[in-house]
Parts: sequence; structure tokens; C-alpha cells
Amino acid sequence: MRTFRLDSLAAVVFLAILAQGMLGAFVVVPIVCINWSWNSVVSQYTQLPPIVWWQATLIYLTVACLIYLSGFIRVEVKAEKID
Repeated sequence: MRTFRLDSLAAVVFLAILAQGMLGAFVVVPIVCINWSWNSVVSQYTQLPPIVWWQATLIYLTVACLIYLSGFIRVEVKAEKID
């Protein structure tokens, strides 16, 4: 088994890149998919106008809130008291 040793700066850079990847995977990619699918499908076959990226963001947040309020996904934060 091979072991890699990182200094603190390399570890911070690695964690920042990992965080940006997770942000892209869970936020940016769905917003781009909503925007693309609305503009390519819905606006061509109906009389609804195309949307811009911030409107796709609002649709994404609305759907996320509805999923959370319906109870499909539950977010809990627990903390233990340290004596």
C-alpha cells in the first residue's frame, strides 16, 4: 500500500477543489440541466418563454424546499455537549 504525505497548503487546496466539485455536482449541474431542458423542450412545444439561469435557480430551490417539506429528505444537526 502506498502512502501519500501532504503538507498543510496542499491539503487545503485539495479540500477546496473537492468542495468545489461537490458544489458543482449538487448545485450547478442540476441548475444547468433545468435551464437547458426548459429552454429546449418546454419553450419550444408550449407558449411559455425561455428562462435564464437565475430563474432556473429559483425552480431548483423551490423543488428542493418542496422535497424537504414533504418529508422525503430530513436534515438533522446534532451536537454533543463537551464538559
